Amino acid sequence: MKKSILGGLIGLSIVLSLDSLVRVLIALYVDEQILMFSYTGYPGWLSVILITMMAGLSSFLGALFVLTYDKNHQVAGLILFGVLLTGFRYGQIHLLYPTEGIIYPIIGFILSLIAIFLAWKVVRPSKSEKDAGTFNQQHHPVDSGK
Repeated sequence: MKKSILGGLIGLSIVLSLDSLVRVLIALYVDEQILMFSYTGYPGWLSVILITMMAGLSSFLGALFVLTYDKNHQVAGLILFGVLLTGFRYGQIHLLYPTEGIIYPIIGFILSLIAIFLAWKVVRPSKSEKDAGTFNQQHHPVDSGK
């Protein structure tokens, strides 16, 4: 259970670090100050799209880490990660509500939830996919008797 808690915290740190890295790179590219929560503070539409898409991608990578870090308590780790990520994204929405439109933080929040679900589907395939033999197929060469 300790590994699932640690995995959830590390997953959230992956999200924070990747989101921050994109914001730093955009700030360096457009020669502006680093805005750690704002979506529309940078000039142009490309930066808004990159920051919003990175919200989903970083959440996907964080969820993949959580699911592969502790194989015994995957559900507990993913629930903790989801709660932490929801709190983080809600905090962004709450912080940005008075100063700018909240459409981009809400889209980032929705992409984060979809990314968690997709990571779950990637790591834990459905029973019908397992029965169909699409996963874990191994090739066994025929022994020619030599």
